[in-house]
Amino acid sequence: MKLFRFLFSTALLLVAMGLGACDSNSDNTTDSPDNSGPNEEVVRDASKLSLDKTLDVVTWNLEWFGAPQNSRHASSFDQQLKAVSKKIKEIDADIYAFQELVVDDLNGNYLNDLLDELNAEGDIWEGVYGDKYSFFFYASSTEYPAQRLSYVYKKRTVNLISSHSMFEDVYMGRDTYYIEDYTGYSKTFWASGRLPFMLNVEVTIAGEKIDLKLVNIHAKCCGGSSTRRKADADYLKLQLDTNYDSDNVIVLGDYNDYISSSMDGGASPYKSFYSNNNEKFKHIFGQGIDHISISNELYDEFDILSNNTTKYDDHISDHDPHMVRFLIRD
Repeated sequence: MKLFRFLFSTALLLVAMGLGACDSNSDNTTDSPDNSGPNEEVVRDASKLSLDKTLDVVTWNLEWFGAPQNSRHASSFDQQLKAVSKKIKEIDADIYAFQELVVDDLNGNYLNDLLDELNAEGDIWEGVYGDKYSFFFYASSTEYPAQRLSYVYKKRTVNLISSHSMFEDVYMGRDTYYIEDYTGYSKTFWASGRLPFMLNVEVTIAGEKIDLKLVNIHAKCCGGSSTRRKADADYLKLQLDTNYDSDNVIVLGDYNDYISSSMDGGASPYKSFYSNNNEKFKHIFGQGIDHISISNELYDEFDILSNNTTKYDDHISDHDPHMVRFLIRD
């Protein structure tokens, strides 16, 4: 999309004949909140824009939401539910990408509980979760409930077109012996089934519409696994380049590694995403192992704003929410 430029005139055309004299007290300027000169591009400060003017997107790993017995920060689900729903309302973003939200037949559907809590005072929020999760080919257990990738979004601004777990046609579980163009061990592809979850939406912000694809990831964890993360990231990048090259794409979530280098030493597993001087993807925000990256189709919508990234401190999870803001213009 094209960068939106704000142009204004700093002088009034004076017509002497037949129209009378101009007001002698006029300073002959057009009001501008940014005090910019003629033909200058206005750089907008996101911190001074109300949320209804921007597209606001959050990633947050909820640390075993729905299974507090496995969390180091919550003693009950009620504590998780109240804290997370309060933070969602406080941030008031358009789209949230969550990791580690429990949904399975044995342990319960905690996305529904979250939506019920959020919508207690009005029908505002909707949500979806991915079909695939780590070791989906085993029976559910109380010791290791199914951690899902999920989204929650505002119905007023976000229209769901579709959602799906990516690569479910190539990864069948522990009996997957070969994946074309994949350099890793196929049996343990994407944390043994924690497949990237794509949300395809049409977003309407301040009267402007944009089609958007979000890719929510929760990469293989921990030190000693950077080779697996690199194989998974390289495969994801290849598929995005091949199949979504002209789409507005946001890749966000728990990358479980750093961007400048790897926790195991050497280059970051995500180096391929930002090759050729950010030709196709740019890392725009992240601290530690949680990150947000965008495709080049969104560079202008991000770069036009200043102060457009925020980390929110929270104590219900071992991760904090991260938000980015975009100014959508034709």
